[in-house]
Amino acid sequence: MHESFFHEFVGHRVRGGFTIVRLEVADALLADALGREAVARTYIIGSQFFVTIRSGLSDKELSVTIYHEILEAATVASIDPPEGVRNFNEMHSNARLTKRTNNSGESPWRNLIACCNSTGSDDNQVVAKRDAIQIELVKLPGGERLLRLAEPMSGLALERKLDATRSVHEQKEQLLDVFEIALKRAALTVA
Repeated sequence: MHESFFHEFVGHRVRGGFTIVRLEVADALLADALGREAVARTYIIGSQFFVTIRSGLSDKELSVTIYHEILEAATVASIDPPEGVRNFNEMHSNARLTKRTNNSGESPWRNLIACCNSTGSDDNQVVAKRDAIQIELVKLPGGERLLRLAEPMSGLALERKLDATRSVHEQKEQLLDVFEIALKRAALTVA
């Protein structure tokens, strides 16, 4: 469908030093780790993004979804995201992007890479010493967002529904604090 456009993203580094390793439309039903239907799913491993989007979205829905997935992944994966995205949340982003795509008169495809690259510094740090922690962002059909942290060696996973009115970065930091405490407790139990 839009393979040629998707190829422009693969291998592309976005601000913050993050690389889009995979951007694809799912051939089958897209689901999260617990089997719930999803519109999009992004795995963040270190500074790499693996984005999968369900099929059947319009060009505009696809454009908005890609924008959200990449911007939100960069915000979540950064220790200290730029001020321009630090308070990023779903409601604020939806209003701004809808206005931008409705007023431009152009295809939403044209501005997508520029949008993703206009958020601030190129020297954001990836979550420090947390490369083993996998972050998953999931967008459910009703628009709700889930943030899931997993550590493969321990098998520990923690998930929360994101509050669309609160900063994604702030919510990630709170969940990560709880997750790191749980990892330490799990390590003590095994030792």
